[in-house]
Order: sequence, then C-alpha cells, then structure tokens
Amino acid sequence: MAAAAAVAGGLVLASSPHVSAGPVSAARAPQAGPAGVQAAPTTQRIAVVMVNFADSRIDSSEAYRAKVGGMYFGTGQSTERYYREASDGTWIYAPLPGQPQVLGPFTLDMPAAPCNSGAMNTKTKEALAARGITGYDSLAIWFPNQDAKCGWGGLGQQPGSVTWMPHSGSASGVVHEIGHNLGLRHLPAVTCAPGTLTDCKDAGYRGSSPMGGGGYASGLSAPELLHRGWVPAAQQVTAPVTGTYTLTPLHAPASTAGTRVLQIPNGTDGSVITVAHRKNGTTIDAGTSIGEGVQLHLTKQGAFHTSKLVDPSAGTTGKDDTDLNAGARITTPGGITIETVSVTATAATVRVTTTTSATARYTGAGGRCLDASLATPGVVHSWDCHDGTNQQWTTGDDRTLRSQGKCLDVQGNATADGTPVIVWGCHGQPNQQWTHTGATLVSAATGKCLDAGAGGNGTQLVIRSCNGSARQNWTRS
Repeated sequence: MAAAAAVAGGLVLASSPHVSAGPVSAARAPQAGPAGVQAAPTTQRIAVVMVNFADSRIDSSEAYRAKVGGMYFGTGQSTERYYREASDGTWIYAPLPGQPQVLGPFTLDMPAAPCNSGAMNTKTKEALAARGITGYDSLAIWFPNQDAKCGWGGLGQQPGSVTWMPHSGSASGVVHEIGHNLGLRHLPAVTCAPGTLTDCKDAGYRGSSPMGGGGYASGLSAPELLHRGWVPAAQQVTAPVTGTYTLTPLHAPASTAGTRVLQIPNGTDGSVITVAHRKNGTTIDAGTSIGEGVQLHLTKQGAFHTSKLVDPSAGTTGKDDTDLNAGARITTPGGITIETVSVTATAATVRVTTTTSATARYTGAGGRCLDASLATPGVVHSWDCHDGTNQQWTTGDDRTLRSQGKCLDVQGNATADGTPVIVWGCHGQPNQQWTHTGATLVSAATGKCLDAGAGGNGTQLVIRSCNGSARQNWTRS
C-alpha cells in the first residue's frame, strides 16, 4: 500500500469545518461496478486507530473512545449506518474481527508539528504491523491537533483507503472524508440565468450531499449514487425524447419501486443532466435544512463522481431552496426543457421536452449506420446508410431502441467483451436498455459500449469496454 503524500492545504466547504485534499498518492479502495449495475454486498473492514505524537497525546478515556467508535459503528450517526442505507445494503463498514472497534492509542515516533499527514500514515501502519494487526481495507487515523495545528478539519485520499481526523472530528466529517475514499469529489452548486442553463456561475456549497456541505443529514446526490452503482438499472431512465416521468424519492427504502433518476443527455460530449426527487426522511435526507423537491445536477457519463447542483433560485442562498418548483422549468442551450409538473410526499412528476425526433438513424465508424439485417434476421451490423426502416430506430420511454417491432439486445444477457448485439422481441430488461450520451451507446446491463469493430459493411456489432475510440461513436440524426 503506497504511502500518502503530505498535504499542506485544502478546500473548505461552506458551513462545514471539513477539509479534503485533491488526489493523494494511495492504493485504490475497492470500487463499485459500472453505474446502473447493482453491486453484490461488500464488507469493508476499517481500522479506526487513535495515535499520540512524541510530544502530544490524544484523549484516551473510555468516553472519548466510545464517542469515536460510535461515529463508525454506532446506532446513531455512524458511517456504518449511513453507507449501508445509501447503498441499499450493498456497502457495509465493519471493525476488524477480534479487535476493539477503536485501536490504540499508539505513540508515533514523530513530533506533532509540523503537520505531516504522510508520516502519520506511514508510522500508523508500522505500528499496526508491529502488533500483527492486518486485514483492514480502510484506515482512519485520529490524532491530537492541539500542537500539530493541521489546517483542515478532516482529510481523505480521493480515491484511496486512508482518512485523517483531528481529535475534534464529527460524524459529518467522517462520512465526508470516507466519501473521498470512495472516489467522490466536492459537490458545488451553480446558479444560471433564470429558466436556463446558460451564464452559470459558482454558488458555493448548498448541501445536496455530504460532499457539498450537507453534513450527515444529507443523502448522496444522484450522480454520486450512479458513480457507486447504487441505483439499480431498473430504477434509472434515460429520457432523450419528449415524455412525462414519475420519480420516487431518491432515498426511499430499497423496497420502494419506481424510477429514482432520470439521465438526460445534454449535448454531444457526454454531458448529462440528472433529475431526482429529494424528500426529507428520518435518517438520510433528514432535517429541515436539507433541500426537498426536484433537484438537477450537471455531470458527465463516466465521471459521475464529479457534478454540480443546479440551484434554480438564484435569489436565495439557503440549502432548503435548491429545487425546481412545481410549474417551473429550465431550458438547456440545446433546447431541452425540464419542467416540474407536481410534487407530493411520495412522488414527483417531471415533463421533458426535447427537440429530437423520436425516430432516428445512428451513424458510426466509417460513416456506416446501425442496421438490423434483412438478409439474416436477428443480426445487427454496420451497413451503408439509407432510408430503409431497418435503419430507423425509435427510443422508448423504457430506454429501448426499437426497429421493425424488435429491440436492440445484448445476446443472452451476457457481459463479456465481444458479445454480439442482436434484435430480439422487446421485454425491456437491462440488456435491452441503452443510454445515448451524444457520443456513445452504452448498455445499461453492462456499462459497456456498442462497438462497430472495423466498421465495414456487414460487420457484426458487439459490446466492448468503453474506450473512447471512433468505432464506439454513434451520432443520432
């Protein structure tokens, strides 16, 4: 495991004392699968370690130890409880088996000052190894900051496996820094010209996530959940055509059916607008300071870990007024309009109006088109573009691509690179769901791209890991 580099500064979140560095040299923490693929349950063993310096000591009382342990594994505001709920039970933090929830304090052979996070990391790992303590996936270092005077309220590798917390740390700070370990960046807000997504300006942090100054009470944003793969494919809808969509609350219990996230392509560079319904609950998304209603975030396919909240209320700065109110609408530079029709305690209705025809051709490598073969039924290949119906594809509200009454289908629901793509009777399952980012066609079931291979006439189309190559580019026209 590589040692973290010392960090001298950081970015302070508005209304929050927690500070995090940018990328820090570290071994990568285990990552979730592609966005939209529900991950199998994963248990992360986290070693929570209190340390002393040679000239400064942390509180070693049982009361303080219990307070720290409770921030990770308790029944109140704890990391375990937060991420278990955020992931619908697929990402679980647990202490090391056979060890106390909080280890130490171990005295490190180093002075408190100057603040040196890299040395703390190295020497804490050495102290654990000397005691035969191994098998941890993540490391949380708690240290006395009276003399170290580290200029941040918390630090986390992004991505990585190590967090640093000064003795005054909080549950909100812990959840935030572990969010960095999971690859999440800070989440700022923007305000734009009224009713548009033009002339957008930075608006600080308005609380749509712990990564955006929301603290423990705020759930993760829609893009952050997509980055982690914590939104089931069946609860995502890509809306490239005009339609009305009903959204269930983003952080409703896992058993609640319905669409949680709309992904609306925004241009041809992979940019996406996510639309989700935030509703105050009893744990995640709890408290009157957390914004309710329809929230929009600007992000990109393949980069959901970074996004910006769109605050339509440019005249206010509160965290509880960041939604697109019922009756309000926003129009993108490309002419897509997003309107909130209604909002209730259990659902929000959103109308999306696009300038794109529901039926179109997809042109790929070599200028050839996505073609459902007439000569060999079921086969999908590249072919010289023409106006025939077997090159006309209609986008369904269920994210299917349909031609001549059949759907574009990843054969056999397989996931391997090179799996053929065919047309098959429509059933709307994830292997028939596709996201057109403006540049690629991505399978919802696998997160892989439709690939034209050499691109010659008759080349069988397949799925392959997305790589940005020209043979994976598909233009809708």
